[in-house]
Amino acid sequence: MAGLSYGIDFSLRHNTNRVRMEASVYYYNIRNFVFTAFTGENDPESSLPIIRYEQDTSRFVGTEASAEARMFGELWFNGKIDYVRAELIDQDKALPRIPPLRGTVGVEWRHNASTVRPELVLANHQTRVFDNEMPTAGYALFNVNASYSFVTNRVTNIVSFSGYNLSDTLYRNHLSFIKEIAPEIGRNFRLNYVLRF
Repeated sequence: MAGLSYGIDFSLRHNTNRVRMEASVYYYNIRNFVFTAFTGENDPESSLPIIRYEQDTSRFVGTEASAEARMFGELWFNGKIDYVRAELIDQDKALPRIPPLRGTVGVEWRHNASTVRPELVLANHQTRVFDNEMPTAGYALFNVNASYSFVTNRVTNIVSFSGYNLSDTLYRNHLSFIKEIAPEIGRNFRLNYVLRF
């Protein structure tokens, strides 16, 4: 059955040569919101969780913010944070697979066509869960990204390197459907080479 849904967003943005900032808050009330509900049962062959699709009135209240500032020379500070509280109004329950409070802080060194960006990713625990959903612990991850670009014969060449979860932290992503049976990937590295014509 159709119903009335409504929402409001409020955003602020500030840009200068040295500082770029953006922040927003939002509120949404959504009738007949479709969500994936955990049943507490697993498929006997794959052991994967069985979910069902349900509908109910939901409410989302959240905020997002990011900042980028030149510290000195070619070194920049980067940070961002986001949080959302989402619930089913009629059932007075949290919606499933809602991320916890999360934030990222790091620095970025930019020199000509080269960049190096180490960062720390932080996530709080999530204990506001739906029926049969697993709570997840907080975690901290350390990542490093670097890239170098050069042009040859009107072709842009980009070489990039990424090191993810360098501390090899064992953690579970609350957005994952299989978080109860499989944690996220451990320490890993990636080397990419891209051509842009």
